[in-house]
Amino acid sequence: MPVPYDQLDLPEVDPYAPPTEIVERAGGSWLARSRRTPVVVGHEAARDLLKDRRLHHLLRHMADVRGSDDPALERRPGSILSAEGEEHLRLRRLCLPAFKQRSVDELRPYMAGLVRQHVASFAADGEVELVGRLCEPYPVQVIAHVLGAPEDDWPLFARWATDLLMIFSTDLERDLPVVKASQAEMTAYVEELIERRRREPGDDLLTKLIEAEEDGDRLSTEELVTLVEAILTGGSDTTRNQLGATVYLLLRHGRWGEVVDDPGLVPMAVEEALRLSGTIRQTARVATEDVEYRDVLFPAGTVLLVSFAATNLDPSRYPWGDEVRFEPEAVPHLSFGAGVHHCLGAWLARAELQEALRVLTRELPDLRLAGEVEWRPSRSSFVGPTVLPLAFTPRSAG
Repeated sequence: MPVPYDQLDLPEVDPYAPPTEIVERAGGSWLARSRRTPVVVGHEAARDLLKDRRLHHLLRHMADVRGSDDPALERRPGSILSAEGEEHLRLRRLCLPAFKQRSVDELRPYMAGLVRQHVASFAADGEVELVGRLCEPYPVQVIAHVLGAPEDDWPLFARWATDLLMIFSTDLERDLPVVKASQAEMTAYVEELIERRRREPGDDLLTKLIEAEEDGDRLSTEELVTLVEAILTGGSDTTRNQLGATVYLLLRHGRWGEVVDDPGLVPMAVEEALRLSGTIRQTARVATEDVEYRDVLFPAGTVLLVSFAATNLDPSRYPWGDEVRFEPEAVPHLSFGAGVHHCLGAWLARAELQEALRVLTRELPDLRLAGEVEWRPSRSSFVGPTVLPLAFTPRSAG
């Protein structure tokens, strides 16, 4: 007979605490709690539950969970993040061709060229604040290129991505006006971009989505706007945080030189950085009906947190814990999620990180930390440096 989770004596954890602390407090249990909210901290359990179709993405139920009827929290048509079932499969099918590994690999020369341009702009200085000079512009320029938006508009996308992700804020009453203002700005921009692409089709994702609509698929203009907004937001903020976190991790653990000496380690270094310093700490799901798992009952309406930070340190899967290891046969991390909501842009993010790391280790082999690193707020759902001062031997423009 399954036991309701709230009747179990579960270890108490703070989902915003350092990952090692969460794992230690969980004490080997696959399930913990944060006050009255269940927190999944076991790797296998997290993978299983993320694949369970009865558990819907929190964004689909944000208004109910937040107890607000504000239109900004309502589910919008065409949102691939909050869609479920056939709607989600249809939206994902339309977008997937642009994000498959083969399509992404064709973009690698473009990515590497962008990184080289940014590095060349500060290579002679001998120092750089990497977030502002590379991590901010680079991923947004890539996603703008994929969509067919002007690269010069990247500062707008970067700001909108930051603002729109405040929807997950712990102080939503304070941040909701910022979310709504940026949402309105972004919607107006994307509507104009869609009309421009209808007049002047290009070889880009937005044109393909428009053509799919006009060929009889049922993508409305509203759905197109929501899809593009989700791609711009999801494809910029996460990768800019992850790039800074990846460079910092390798430097702090003294592993930069190994990657310099052996560029073949780049893919494994990226995966290990995603495991240990994944920018998304956690995700949330809502039980749409009673869900039984391992003799535990999660009643309908239960909000479950899945801690990527903890599952990626699960001692049953990663006996070496938070030690940085380049293990080709390591158990895949869960930083991109699992199931139907597995990150659509996972291959794109990997490629961006790999190409940036290849260029940086080749062009700046003696890169080192050179000042105080500043981070996003400790109780943010997203992790990453906001200021990353580095130093290196100056290089000539040639």
